[in-house]
Amino acid sequence: MARLENAGLPESAISAMLFISVPRLRYLKKLPEYLVVRMRITHGIILDQDAQVELIREQRKELLVQLLPPALQALANTLLSQPQNYADRKLQIDVAKDVLDRSDIFAKVSRSEIKPVSFFDFEKTDSDSKEVLRALRNAIPEDEDNVRRVLDVHASFTCGSDALSETEQQLALSSLENHPGGEVLKEP
Repeated sequence: MARLENAGLPESAISAMLFISVPRLRYLKKLPEYLVVRMRITHGIILDQDAQVELIREQRKELLVQLLPPALQALANTLLSQPQNYADRKLQIDVAKDVLDRSDIFAKVSRSEIKPVSFFDFEKTDSDSKEVLRALRNAIPEDEDNVRRVLDVHASFTCGSDALSETEQQLALSSLENHPGGEVLKEP
């Protein structure tokens, strides 16, 4: 009652919370025990009950420390068991993520996510192919005709960035398949 009164609640609300009538609340507030408790709470004196709360907190903390080995064993059993269905497999994966998240060896596993690529990045491949072509142009090859031919094939595919017709594509592919010696390149 004293804590509720200190919180600024009216007597009607306090009596409703305690399931007593307002006159009964007023009577209890006049008792010497209530006045002592109210004075201790208002002046900040630690009550025996508050000291007991600290003791209870320490006991529960000790209990948690004692339960740590069985909890770790339960986690290990869950990870090592063979899942029987999808729910068991999901539980096993969740436990594994939790164990890995608590380890300081790895980054947070649950936060790292591998997303499938649903698109192709043409800009990256264009820059990579331009680097290859620049290297080919700058190189001094032993067989300059082959390098020139590769560059010509590349030019026939790009055609100034215009789309190739179907016949032009077939011609370019056939020129790629034929080796300078007239032999058809075979895949290994």
